[in-house]
Amino acid sequence: MGNDGHTALRFQVEPAIIPSCFTPLFSRGVRVSACLECSLKELMCRQIGLAEDYLENRVQTVFLNGHPVDDVNRTTVGEGATVALSAAMPGLVGAVLRKGGVLATLRKNITYRNDASARETCEGRVIVKLFNMTTREVGPLLLARGIWMEGAELREVLDRCEDLLRKGCRRAMLGNNPIGLDDLRSRIKDKDTLFLQVTTEDPSKK
Repeated sequence: MGNDGHTALRFQVEPAIIPSCFTPLFSRGVRVSACLECSLKELMCRQIGLAEDYLENRVQTVFLNGHPVDDVNRTTVGEGATVALSAAMPGLVGAVLRKGGVLATLRKNITYRNDASARETCEGRVIVKLFNMTTREVGPLLLARGIWMEGAELREVLDRCEDLLRKGCRRAMLGNNPIGLDDLRSRIKDKDTLFLQVTTEDPSKK
């Protein structure tokens, strides 16, 4: 996905700092660009890049707009939707919410019901939330693909992880230009919209 003309920020970092610095973003939800009015499986596997067996077996609980999902093939994701992924959750709650589980009938009143009306495919954005082990396993994939964030969110990351970023950020680029962390903090305004990519590769080669 491109950055739609907004400022692109790219970090090349040591892999070890990604969970510490960016995990809070995943639980709140990160915004990603996608070709929408597609199935949830299409979004997560063919566009975002999850392996099909990972979505089938590792991701035990899926929510769309706050409702548990059983069939990722027949669930359509539209503009502005919120998708939440979780690995296995403990106890009875986890068993009831598990997609396609034997206890799924216990939550039939809150299970996601797909809107059967046809809509045209379009470019848009969705929010993806990650919980428990998926934050470490899926989070880096989302960061490498690119997420949208406001300047205030970035400044919170810079403030909270200043020491880690100074030690573990190999390079930062704002647009096509290298930039230091201090200059970045002074350049970014709270209401700015940024397209952020975080990789362990050299961002100048993207």
